[in-house]
Amino acid sequence: MNMRVAVYARYSSDLQKATSIEDQIDMARRFCSEQGFEIVRIFTDEEQTGRNTRREGFKALRASVEAREVDLDVVEAIDRLTRRVTDALSNWELFQFQGIGLHSITEGRQDFINVLLRSFGAHAFSEMIGKHTRRGLQGGAETRPVAFLRLRIPDDRRGGWRAEPQYRPGAGRHHSADL
Repeated sequence: MNMRVAVYARYSSDLQKATSIEDQIDMARRFCSEQGFEIVRIFTDEEQTGRNTRREGFKALRASVEAREVDLDVVEAIDRLTRRVTDALSNWELFQFQGIGLHSITEGRQDFINVLLRSFGAHAFSEMIGKHTRRGLQGGAETRPVAFLRLRIPDDRRGGWRAEPQYRPGAGRHHSADL
């Protein structure tokens, strides 16, 4: 019987390249080809944190595992699935109950101890990044502009947009307005 494989790929930030997903899938394809495995499903989540389990691709992967449509899930690394220890162990339990294997291309075939330790590392790293980000946002909000207001100036010879800095701490994305 041919091993039916699901591939899951994710990247977490719009600051990362969208090609990250393609790279992860290519790695999985090479691995499966070398092993003689057949990829039957590919699940992806773009610009989604691993701390959120409500990702569409992730939910579809879990549904596929629950339906036993695959025999093995292949990921680049365990932190692509989740960055929370409790979620990693919950998924591991589901995979085991359904008889589905888990293989990380960079970390090898997974067992309980590997999932526990690797998810602990991913969780700790995620917590650290969150703290650094919050600290950076708090310190930067008082000293520099955090948003731009784009204005369309009717008599502007370039006919385009001109960015005007707005010193508004806590402001979100760019905003647009016509004058």
